[in-house]
Amino acid sequence: PHRTPAEPATLAPLGGHDAVTFGGTLRSEAIKARTYPAFRGVAIAAFVLQVVLALASAGLIIWIGRTVHSDDVSSLLDMGATGISLTCFLYCLAGALTVTGDFSSGVINATALAVGSRRRIFLTKALLAAMVAAVASVVGALLAIVLAGIVLQIGGVTYPWSTPALWFALAGVPLAAVLSALIGVGIGMMTRSTLGATLVTLALFYVAPIAAAVLVLAGDWLTWFSSLHPFATLSV
Repeated sequence: PHRTPAEPATLAPLGGHDAVTFGGTLRSEAIKARTYPAFRGVAIAAFVLQVVLALASAGLIIWIGRTVHSDDVSSLLDMGATGISLTCFLYCLAGALTVTGDFSSGVINATALAVGSRRRIFLTKALLAAMVAAVASVVGALLAIVLAGIVLQIGGVTYPWSTPALWFALAGVPLAAVLSALIGVGIGMMTRSTLGATLVTLALFYVAPIAAAVLVLAGDWLTWFSSLHPFATLSV
C-alpha cells in the first residue's frame, strides 16, 4: 500500500494556563544565572572591586598624608564610588551575559517554548539583572564606605562620618549599577553574542568617552552626551 511521508513534528509555544508564570520564569532565570560561571564571576568581580578600590583609595590618602575634610565632596564620594566606571562596565556586562548565555548554549529555544512570550523573557532577565546589580552595589558601597573609614581612622585620618556627601554613594552607585545592568540586557538582546556584547560594552564605556573628549571643541552636545552615561548619576 502507498504510504504518505509523515509530516515533521512542530513545536508551538505554550499559551494560556500551560505557559510558565512570571514568577516561575524569574525563578528559572535566577537558577540559570547562578549556574552560569561567566555571569557569576563578573558580578562577584564588580562587587569585590567596589570594596578593594575604596580600600586602595584610603591607603593612598594615608600614604600621601592627605586630610579628608567634611566639605571635600569629591574625596568623600570616592570612598563609596572609587572606580565607578569599571564597576558599571562589569554590571553592564553581567546584564548582557544573562541574555547571551542562553543564546550561546541554545537554552533560549527551550525557554521561549516554555514561557510562550519573548516579552516576559526580556522583562524577567532585565529584572534579575537589576536586582543583582542593586543588591551587590548597595552592599558593596556600604562596605566600601565603612571599611575605608576604619582604615583611615587607623591611619590617623579624621573621617567625617556624619557628612551627607559621604553617604551619597549609597544612592548614586546602585542607580548607576542598575542602569548599567539594564543597558547590558538590551545590548545582549541586540547582539545575542557574548563577544559582540563585550565589544559593544567596551565601546560604550571607554571608546565613546575618549572619542567625545577628542571632539571637546564641538560644543554643548559633549556635555549632553556625557550626561547619558550611567555613572553621571554621581554628579553632585
